[in-house]
Amino acid sequence: MIILLMLIILYFILIGVYIKNAKHRDSFILWSLFMVFAYLILLIVFQCDLKINDYPDGVFGSDAAYYYKQSINLLESSDLMKDVISINNQNGYTCWSALILATSFSRDVVWIKLCNILLFMHILLSLYIILKKANFPEKYCYLALLLIAGNGAIAWTVIRNLKDILIVFLIIESILIIDKLFAYEY
Repeated sequence: MIILLMLIILYFILIGVYIKNAKHRDSFILWSLFMVFAYLILLIVFQCDLKINDYPDGVFGSDAAYYYKQSINLLESSDLMKDVISINNQNGYTCWSALILATSFSRDVVWIKLCNILLFMHILLSLYIILKKANFPEKYCYLALLLIAGNGAIAWTVIRNLKDILIVFLIIESILIIDKLFAYEY
């Protein structure tokens, strides 16, 4: 829950920092709220489908189930630091998921999925910033974001508890940070 709140606060801070024009900022906030609402509906439908079809953990697929079980195992570990550092601990996504679960009200996979939705919103904001820096017209920026957010494969990845969203988030944010650090004014 703490991670979820931190992502929400960071999101609105970034909107305020990067989108200077009040009209563009307001329209982006409305667009973001619409996208979050749409993804929450997808998540609710997906979770209900999983419960109906006897997936009690709320996880579908071997990879998503593996990440969730590894996160739970990491939280229940008697020697947490050894498990985090060890070679047997498969990836950073497991640690990220365990951190989300450790700071949430329960150990339900829905918290991880909600954080993935917020990471995806950060990705869309970052792409919007990149497109605006490249002088794309406003309507084309929204069209590009809508095509990305409306892609079924991407939506499936976001709501399924997969590591891909975290990887793309880290790549896109690294690009923004590098651009900010090495930006030259011509």
